[in-house]
Amino acid sequence: MRRVLDASRVLLEEFNGLAKGDKNQVSAAIERVRRAEEDVMTLRTALIRELSQVGTLLVNREDLLRAAFAVGTFSDISTAWP
Repeated sequence: MRRVLDASRVLLEEFNGLAKGDKNQVSAAIERVRRAEEDVMTLRTALIRELSQVGTLLVNREDLLRAAFAVGTFSDISTAWP
């Protein structure tokens, strides 16, 4: 969740760079958002893998899966800005 929030903060930097016309700042912000998106996808995949291995031991695994997908959705929305 923290990585997704960090990526959304970078979007503000990207917007400021666009407003100033600073292409270097925009390019750097886009690259940082891409890296954050990759990190989120990797972490989400790892979480889903771990949950599938634990199986029925977790009572609330559906809630954790919903949270993982919500984080992924938030990440997708935040990277759709450019």
